[in-house]
Amino acid sequence: MDMILSNVTKGAYRMIVSAYGEGISVQESKFNTEALTIRSYQSILDFQDTHVYSVKTKLNDTKDFIKFLKFVNMDIDLQLRVKNTSEYMRIACLLEHMVNVRQGLETGVTKQHKTEMNSKRMPTKLIDVEQVITVAKEEFDKTMQRIGSMKEDAVKILTKTMVAFINRYITAYLCLGQGHRVGEPENLKYREYLLALEGERTCNVSGVPHLVINVADQKTAATHDCRIALNSYWINMMIYITGTCAPASSV
Repeated sequence: MDMILSNVTKGAYRMIVSAYGEGISVQESKFNTEALTIRSYQSILDFQDTHVYSVKTKLNDTKDFIKFLKFVNMDIDLQLRVKNTSEYMRIACLLEHMVNVRQGLETGVTKQHKTEMNSKRMPTKLIDVEQVITVAKEEFDKTMQRIGSMKEDAVKILTKTMVAFINRYITAYLCLGQGHRVGEPENLKYREYLLALEGERTCNVSGVPHLVINVADQKTAATHDCRIALNSYWINMMIYITGTCAPASSV
């Protein structure tokens, strides 16, 4: 509401200045419907062009001023429709002109959006995703081996660096490899993993058995469940992780 009021005030002042001449101050300027003309409105567009306003800003300003003009024409105090029909019709013509300008600006915003979308970097291809996971897997396996040696030496604490790396890799596997949102692996709870493991919730994907974990805390919980499927490789990794350190709230 404050932004609408600001836009209307600035627009009305520029139209008054255009109608009555430069040099008039804000305090001296008095609103009069006679200042609302197509020529004075053009002064607003010229000002916006001079100061390189974006198309979207021009559109928003125009929408706000159209609302203001509609209010002027139906204001119960002015009663232009009854007391000054010619003035009412003149402002109605100005309104129609501004609506046409708005339609042109809307077309400009749409074209600008399409241009921005066309120039955006395309999403990563599946083959690139697989390469990233394959390269990272070597370092991940080394980390898992270190975890295994720590387990044999009865060491119960993982470094923050190792935990962060494991979390990043697992998240990348689930998000890139299975199409999950980032929030789903982040919100996966240790107890949810245990429930799936103890309940032997499994499914076959292309003939390969997977452990199915239900994640309760996720964005679309109100409409459908979220299930993460882990193959035997990842099940073994989870056993390594949970068996080496005290479980955190999520893995």
